[in-house]
Amino acid sequence: MRREDALRRLAPLPRAGRGGVVPLRLVLPLALLQLVAYLLVLLPMSFGFNRFAGLQLIKYQLISTSNALAAPTVLLLLLLLTRSRLLVLLYHLLELVAFLAVSLYVAYFEAFPHLALLRQLGLLPPVLGQVTRQLVGAREVGIVVALLLSGALSLVLLGRLRATPPPRRTLLVLVAVLAALAAKDVLLHTRLPIGKYRYDGVYFFKRHGFLPILAAQLRDELHPRPARLPWPGPINTDTCRVQSFERRLCNVLVLQVESLDPWVIDFDVDGKPVMPFLRSLRQRCLAFANYFSQHRGGGSADAELACLTGLLPLGSHTGFLTADFSRILSLPQILATAGYYTCALHANAGSYFYRKPAYRRLGFCDFFDREAFRDEAAGWRSQDRAFFRQSLDILEHAPRPYFAYLITMQSHGPFDNHAPTHRFDRLAFDPLLRDYLSVMAEVDEALALLVGELERRGEWGSTIFVLFGDHPSGVHPPGDGDEVWPALSGRIPLLLSAPALASGVSHKVGSPLDLGPTLLHLAGLPDLAFSLGTSLLDEGIGRALLSQSGAVVLLRNREAGSPELVLEPDLAPYRPYLDYSESVLHP
Repeated sequence: MRREDALRRLAPLPRAGRGGVVPLRLVLPLALLQLVAYLLVLLPMSFGFNRFAGLQLIKYQLISTSNALAAPTVLLLLLLLTRSRLLVLLYHLLELVAFLAVSLYVAYFEAFPHLALLRQLGLLPPVLGQVTRQLVGAREVGIVVALLLSGALSLVLLGRLRATPPPRRTLLVLVAVLAALAAKDVLLHTRLPIGKYRYDGVYFFKRHGFLPILAAQLRDELHPRPARLPWPGPINTDTCRVQSFERRLCNVLVLQVESLDPWVIDFDVDGKPVMPFLRSLRQRCLAFANYFSQHRGGGSADAELACLTGLLPLGSHTGFLTADFSRILSLPQILATAGYYTCALHANAGSYFYRKPAYRRLGFCDFFDREAFRDEAAGWRSQDRAFFRQSLDILEHAPRPYFAYLITMQSHGPFDNHAPTHRFDRLAFDPLLRDYLSVMAEVDEALALLVGELERRGEWGSTIFVLFGDHPSGVHPPGDGDEVWPALSGRIPLLLSAPALASGVSHKVGSPLDLGPTLLHLAGLPDLAFSLGTSLLDEGIGRALLSQSGAVVLLRNREAGSPELVLEPDLAPYRPYLDYSESVLHP
């Protein structure tokens, strides 16, 4: 008999009913690593999504951080009860995916991700460059390191536990911790129902943690959808039609510019504007200072979905994927009925965001996607100058009047799609900002080419021209502190030019929901019950139902024409608009 076997036989057996002993010198650092990973996910939400102060804030933060106990508790139960390396590694893999997904999604969308986004995994590879460069930071690296160390330590602990029975006292303590967390959730559900996550996912996550919100999302996906809801009318009822426009079948050109921020139009470097042409064009248009993006679970496609359908985008995924198009009366359909040739032009693949089938169902006569463009105009590296040139060539042979919806690509993140330049070298300490300014300078030159060509052809003065950004870039201007940037969150530029439309600045609150009714107003066409928005040219207070800081909010002017904005505290009267949009886009 070997010496080791003899010593093992002489070792005292554990007492019946008490189980083995869990080595604390391994358990404590393992639990600490799990807590660190969870709290790193929670960190930006703890400081950037608060609505309390004083003792309420302390109580709220204690509730939020207490949810972190679930991560090491479940892991230890898994270790003690299964002794399976495969399950332990799978648990860490799921944690890694979930923690990184939440951290990155909240950083970019200011919302909590939905399980339905798994439908859109195929859209991820082309934007991985933007994700890694613009969004991945020290916090995400810390999450990865903590979970890798936790995985390695779990395997070491598993080796120590294999020869011992499960310690009953430890198991009872772990079960008691989970029971306490579950009891807390049951009590809090009375004030925060499980369906609340649809309107305020970040707040729900902070109150309840991962499992309740994932369970709520899964139940929502599997649960039968409600019956068809009737159109609830426009969100804004405080408007009145004063100005009318003569009906004229003039061309309509809508330009959706990728990641265009309002601040970059006014930004100077060494005394020279980054976008001089767009700044001068703004003086010739009616500019809206309080126009906000509809940017939820569908990414960039939310902008055109809101504009073309008049529906609020989903918080879970792009509505183009699951929409019941038989219930949608779209802007292209209305204009086609009025005698317009309708087309969309976008240099990316038509399959991306499911645009090709969606645009056909929305009533566009033609969709010119990547296959219609060549060389520098085509694909993810599309150059706006080439894209505009080739788009104008297409429109030159289009029937008149036309409604053309152009979506640009060059200024998509990570903003490195520009020629080498030394103009912004002094901003080298922030390469992302330097690249953003460089690419927007080229976008400005392309816009000058587009408008200049319309003027040369004699079409500018008789064209309804719309330019707006699809969503903010997420790039902060230099010197922009925390006191300034949140006030600008969600703002995008909107410029309108049309026959008989005076230039100037409007402070009326609006969003892409209002763009369709505004275009019909400018074209002298009658209002139709298709959009939740209203014309931005009507008199009265502006209202917009938006996703901001992890919640759905109603933003409005304090008074008609006032630049001062307020959030309406009670969202209940506006939930029918969200419910109606979901019943159409995700039936």
